[in-house]
Amino acid sequence: MKRIRKTIDHFICETLANTDLVVCTFVVAQSLHHHKLYRPAAVHVDEASREHETLIRWVRIAVEPRVLIITGDFRQDAPFSLVQHVSLKADDRVLASYMSPFSSQYMMPLSQRIMAKAPRWVAYLADNSRQHDGLQDLPSRLFYQRTMLTPFDPLNPHILTYVWHVFGGQLVQENRRGRKAKI
Repeated sequence: MKRIRKTIDHFICETLANTDLVVCTFVVAQSLHHHKLYRPAAVHVDEASREHETLIRWVRIAVEPRVLIITGDFRQDAPFSLVQHVSLKADDRVLASYMSPFSSQYMMPLSQRIMAKAPRWVAYLADNSRQHDGLQDLPSRLFYQRTMLTPFDPLNPHILTYVWHVFGGQLVQENRRGRKAKI
């Protein structure tokens, strides 16, 4: 069994040595790093990765990439952890004893903490193709000083089918069938 595992690890190392890009989850990245199979030079973190996944994996991987790319709207992320506002001088000592001394770190998401240290690197989203009609209006007003636009015309009645055909999708037809009573 060990020989098979070493052969597989050797194959993975050779494959990764010849690749320019590896797209994987933090769990797979941790596994590759734990077995010393891959050390990334650049790490890309999407806004879809939640706080618990990124923080725990960063600690366990102890990755020190040369480039850290965080995509998504860091101002619209919410903290993953809910922290009770309890002071250590609370009347209920049992509740106060569960207060984490590191709770202030969880009040702001990882992406916001990173961007607070490097605000000059912030780039704004100008065209948002994933939202239609007026859906981008609220985030545009709140976070982008009304500069975020959608390339779609809200007055066009065929906008939904246009978007689906542009991205190669097809409209879903009704596929439900009536059930007959079993006797």
